[in-house]
Amino acid sequence: MTSVSPVTWDHGVPSIERADGRFTFRPRLRVLADGSTSSGSRFPDRNISGTELRLVRLGADGGIGDFAYRTEIDFAGDEVTIRDAWFGYEKDIGLGGLRLLAGNKLNDRSLDGATSLTSIPFAERNTVANLIAPQGGSYGVGVFASLAGERGHLSLNVKGEGEGSNDGTRNDSLVVIGRGHVVPLRGEFGFLHLGGWGFHERINDNVGLLAEGDVEGSNFNQNIAVLPGLIRDPRSIDAFGVEAAGVVGSAWFSGEYGERHIRTSSTGRFKQDAWSLSGGLFLTGEAPPLSSSEGVWHRPEVHSSVTNGGLGAFELLLRYDREDQTDAPFGGRGSFTTLGANWYLNNWAGFKLNLVRYNILNPIGDFPGRDRGVSAVIRGEIVF
Repeated sequence: MTSVSPVTWDHGVPSIERADGRFTFRPRLRVLADGSTSSGSRFPDRNISGTELRLVRLGADGGIGDFAYRTEIDFAGDEVTIRDAWFGYEKDIGLGGLRLLAGNKLNDRSLDGATSLTSIPFAERNTVANLIAPQGGSYGVGVFASLAGERGHLSLNVKGEGEGSNDGTRNDSLVVIGRGHVVPLRGEFGFLHLGGWGFHERINDNVGLLAEGDVEGSNFNQNIAVLPGLIRDPRSIDAFGVEAAGVVGSAWFSGEYGERHIRTSSTGRFKQDAWSLSGGLFLTGEAPPLSSSEGVWHRPEVHSSVTNGGLGAFELLLRYDREDQTDAPFGGRGSFTTLGANWYLNNWAGFKLNLVRYNILNPIGDFPGRDRGVSAVIRGEIVF
């Protein structure tokens, strides 16, 4: 009988691994708790404060031989939502790590969009990830294939809508997403990441109006949103994006641009676009946790954790986002400047502070006209 190695606590939770590595099991717990306040708007209803559990997820992942699985349920917003729920085959085939998965999974779409909310540097994803997205959302049930090597990756995702979004009386929306990146420069100084992605979405016939605004800065304050205008009877979306990022010592930078072209059956085609520039610096010398092989962010490896008597890791951040939805009748536009500071107590816990200056123009809606203000978000997080 094959022996089982002792339970380890490397990730903050007990992990079980058989001595030969052919069986693994690890529970997952992720909690993001936010406090938010907004001020400076000429509309009193935009100057609101409050708290929320941005994310509360329980799950497990592991593997049996070359097969892997993950399940995760989110309880935030007083709702129960299935997030990750997939299984598949993972194998190193020489060219890189091959993954063939089936189930419900986060889309591989843009640098921020492909990264879990618990691993992005800022409290919220950038406007490219938020706006240039499928109408059906960032998750969906389908199949996923990827090949990742030391200097890049390729992926293809074909999916329907997320679990529970269709009551079984209509067709799903269908999305095909592709993404890839390369690392043309790499050395002791760091590396350069260049990538691109795109998707085509066939929207189900029940969607009569594309009306959901793009909320930026503070997820709690849904009143700070750029509205899409009047886009009736959307039937398909074609989108693309490009990305460049890099790591130099303890500093990093990132730039993303994306466009979304919406075809309707009654009013023609409309374009939406967004771009984002950001950068950060670890004051305590940690390496920025941008994966050169997967093209996503991870959590940093803290050199001197508070649990071991150290001070943790400190990171300063700056980001500028801009989006334009004015191609559609009464569509809005906006820009957002974010100053951030992160204190990572150890590899799995920390605090984030984001100050967001917004400048929004919506021709219609509850808050018409140009408006400016500031939102502040402070977050405590535990990620096992």
